[in-house]
Amino acid sequence: KQQLGYSVGCCLRDTFGVQGFSLYVLSAVQRPPALLRSIERFLQDFARQLREWPAEKFTSHIVGMGGRLLEPKRTMAEFHDACWSEISFGHPTFDRTERATALLGTVQSSEL
Repeated sequence: KQQLGYSVGCCLRDTFGVQGFSLYVLSAVQRPPALLRSIERFLQDFARQLREWPAEKFTSHIVGMGGRLLEPKRTMAEFHDACWSEISFGHPTFDRTERATALLGTVQSSEL
């Protein structure tokens, strides 16, 4: 909702086997300390909003995410990318999406 910059996004990362989540903001109008404060406020507000969701909404999102994870790869390139990322990170767990989907069923909103 804020106009912080011209490129704002997030990504997952693997840093020497440790999974991470990054937020990034490229801005010509805000200095880094102000951007950091805005990101921290966003994360706190987002966590609060998730905790306040009704149980039905939380469950609906969990089910939706599970369905998305289990969607079959549609092209050979998607299949190749999924397999190659497992190999290149040195953790060839080719049923990772199935495992992640199974774990989704154990997530409780109180854990957020």
